Amino acid sequence: MNINEADRPKVFCGVVCILIEMGEQELINYKLCSEVSDDQIFQAFDGGFSDYMVNITMEKDQMLEHFFGPEGNDKELSYIALDGNKGIGLILGGIRLMNGVKTMRCGTMCIHPEHRGMGIAGRLMDLHKKMGQACGCKQMFLEVIVGNDRAIALYKKIWL
Repeated sequence: MNINEADRPKVFCGVVCILIEMGEQELINYKLCSEVSDDQIFQAFDGGFSDYMVNITMEKDQMLEHFFGPEGNDKELSYIALDGNKGIGLILGGIRLMNGVKTMRCGTMCIHPEHRGMGIAGRLMDLHKKMGQACGCKQMFLEVIVGNDRAIALYKKIWL
């Protein structure tokens, strides 16, 4: 994967669109969730959790109401990975005060099984972290189900 440091966004205002070359032909496009359709967000969610260790079956409206409602995520703070126009990866973010500290919370993250191991999760986490920094957050927070060893290993690799 070829990623130039100069290609990384420095400020998150308005639309953020990043292209990362994957192999010879494949391009993965990263956008704020506020810049794509609800169908694409749901497509990324549904595909990303299609083989999850816990059955997460939701209709589109139910998913959107839950994750952008009580879960506290915001489309302006969330990113989607697209292969063409197809949603293949998703990280949902929201800001909360936790013990008096402004915190960027990861509400969910998923990658379609066919696109795992390509660096997409790491790129989404990087964008999530930079968004938190740009918003003045002092810490990051996420939750992982016990037994999701692949996700735990990824988070440790990226952040520890």
